[in-house]
Amino acid sequence: MTFLNYHKFLTTSFRGYSVKKLLPKYDVIIVGGGMVGFGLAAVAAASKFLGNKSILLLESSGKKKYQRKEEYENRVVALNDLSVNMLKNIDVWEFIQSFHSQPVNKMKVWETKSNLYLTFQRNPLAYIVENDLVIESLRNYLESNNNSSNVTILYETQAENIQLPSSDHPEHLVRVDVQQRTQDKRETVETDLLIGADGFNSLVRRTANIHTIGWNHNQKAIVATLKLEQANNESIAWQRFLPTGPVALLPLSKEYSSLVWSTTSYEADRLMNLKDLDFIQELNDCLTKPNESTSQIGALFNKMGQCFASVVDYFGNQIKSTDNESESSSFSTPTVLSIQPNTKRACFPLGFQHATFYSAPRVALVGDSAHRILPLAGQGVNLGFGDVVSLVRHLEEAVLHGANIGSLAYLKDYTNERQRIIVPLAGTLELINLLYSTDAYCKQNNKESSSVCRNSAISYLLNNIITDIRGTGMSTVQSSKLLKEFLMAVAVTGQIRTTQSKTTYCL
Repeated sequence: MTFLNYHKFLTTSFRGYSVKKLLPKYDVIIVGGGMVGFGLAAVAAASKFLGNKSILLLESSGKKKYQRKEEYENRVVALNDLSVNMLKNIDVWEFIQSFHSQPVNKMKVWETKSNLYLTFQRNPLAYIVENDLVIESLRNYLESNNNSSNVTILYETQAENIQLPSSDHPEHLVRVDVQQRTQDKRETVETDLLIGADGFNSLVRRTANIHTIGWNHNQKAIVATLKLEQANNESIAWQRFLPTGPVALLPLSKEYSSLVWSTTSYEADRLMNLKDLDFIQELNDCLTKPNESTSQIGALFNKMGQCFASVVDYFGNQIKSTDNESESSSFSTPTVLSIQPNTKRACFPLGFQHATFYSAPRVALVGDSAHRILPLAGQGVNLGFGDVVSLVRHLEEAVLHGANIGSLAYLKDYTNERQRIIVPLAGTLELINLLYSTDAYCKQNNKESSSVCRNSAISYLLNNIITDIRGTGMSTVQSSKLLKEFLMAVAVTGQIRTTQSKTTYCL
């Protein structure tokens, strides 16, 4: 064989291998940072079973370092036991506490249409932490910990032109065009598993053709940091249900509290246009105005509720609750002095959205991309962190069993586990919002239509019926130790646990 023939043989034989360009590949790509996206990257990096998996995190915003300031941020979260334990397990909770975290030891709930009050007490019920501080703690872990050398974070970067496979076959991978704002050209990468942590308008979810069920509440939430007239020495959280939605004050310190005021969109826009002094005056009016007297039928229903509570506690082997604050006329409400200096109010819309599935071939959804709920009981980010813990556990099982990390069978198990928990909770929160925000469902964005709705005979009758139902519910819960402990377990600790059983369902 001559040299020319040998060269022809080599070029012909290996021609097929030279035309395909190998693309950069990651085991997992997370689209979206935020608390849930960074939390997922950190928990996966800390896993002894996933620590060798290459992870790419795409964060659309720039890198913003948290700095200790005298002023508190107006966006905060109420972290429950599950979330705190997750942060402790990856050694970031101590970092958060070195800056600031405020425990909530007591919560008082009341409404305008009744003289009943609910009091929940536990040390602590939750911890109030600024959103940016949570993100900084997770980012600091990823950037400084030796165990997270497998994680790559790209800031000011978006995922574009996502190409999903029709199955989870080992040779069928996800392709993503990665676009950094600081660079003109896009880079195409491949991955075994694409995770959407990119919010309620998730590109990953829409590309995977995962349908959602949702609606607009015609409500917005106003957030601000407020200074109180009297020191909050007991670290109490207050929440009052108004006809247009709840207003909540979450403790940040003895002097300051964080406001979350949910109301109709029209009313929120009006409140945002007020000067600070006028806004504070209206807020204090909403917090301190006297309760309306209970109707005779409502009083009868309340007595029935108390009797029902006694039956529940009897069969639950619980001692009758001795907390009689619901009947106390000395219940004191907080008075707001001012908005924290050098800060402003902010406003964002409220709505409900739930994905029919949290997974697809080589795709998983976490946080708001899978479920968007109301800011009641502070469950939003807690449910997102619950997704993180659950998803990482199922990915670990896939790796331990020798399956591909993007195996649909394990992703389906993740969907089933989370939806069994989130669907009932989300439905309950929607029902509570419906019962306590009656005006938001009959008002439109103009005064004329709201007056027509309010003056209609049907609306008047329905409002009275709903008011009596609400009062009965509050009376029943306040009178039952078992029911109060059950609600605290669901809303605060992130677990549903029965008294007679050790069965626990983590949120």
